[in-house]
Amino acid sequence: MEEGTPEKGISGTEEEKQSNLTTFDYFAAGIISNFFVWLWNSVLVYLPLLSILDSYSVTVLSYMIYTLGSVVGCNLLLLKVSRNISKTCLISALISWGISISLLFKFATEFHIGLTISILFCFLMGGLIASYLNLNRLRR
Repeated sequence: MEEGTPEKGISGTEEEKQSNLTTFDYFAAGIISNFFVWLWNSVLVYLPLLSILDSYSVTVLSYMIYTLGSVVGCNLLLLKVSRNISKTCLISALISWGISISLLFKFATEFHIGLTISILFCFLMGGLIASYLNLNRLRR
């Protein structure tokens, strides 16, 4: 290393951390969020949960799983970001919702606007929860 040049740490500077975020990262977070949705839908198909629980409980559990998937996807995305946490989480939630809706259009026989809005709400709430959980890291 030459004399006079500062040595960068493993994580790099703050500007480099913000510029490292690409479109691929957003889509990777969306795919990870939708993995939870896909896993939950597989559980609903292959396990007889409707015989054990009522439909209201299954619906609430579904919304919780959608929100959890969004939180996990956004948290993994936020490992690469040092600022604009809320904006990053909301963009990731919208991309996750877009992927989920495209899969829903592919496999569903009917379109339900209420379902699409409730899934959007779950993904946005997951993004807001993830940004709130990472605000402490921003304050340091």
